[in-house]
Amino acid sequence: MKRSYKYILAGSLMLFLFDLTFSACTKDKVQPAVADTTCIDTISFANDVLPILENNCNSCHNATNPSGNYDLSTYTGVSQNPGKVLSSMLQDGSASSMPQGGDKLADSLIQKVSCWINQGALNN
Repeated sequence: MKRSYKYILAGSLMLFLFDLTFSACTKDKVQPAVADTTCIDTISFANDVLPILENNCNSCHNATNPSGNYDLSTYTGVSQNPGKVLSSMLQDGSASSMPQGGDKLADSLIQKVSCWINQGALNN
């Protein structure tokens, strides 16, 4: 009787360890990420994001007149808080709506900035 108890205990322990190991290895694979089809292209700061900021933000947020202490004319200025820049563009209430007193930017422009941030907000 004692001998079968040891086998049951050893077998239970092995199953537990196997389950623990298996679930740890597959944890990230249980719910695979869904690809965001709107961000299929790599967004470049210099080629895509900076022109949006130059055309819509830099009249107030530039090196000589950094309204709200935000200079959006360079990567360094934008990278300090890209999420706040996006929130301002989205006009979602979590940051001051921008452009101030103007119409919300086109969704396609906001989407480019969002994709750039989601891709790591690189200086590319």
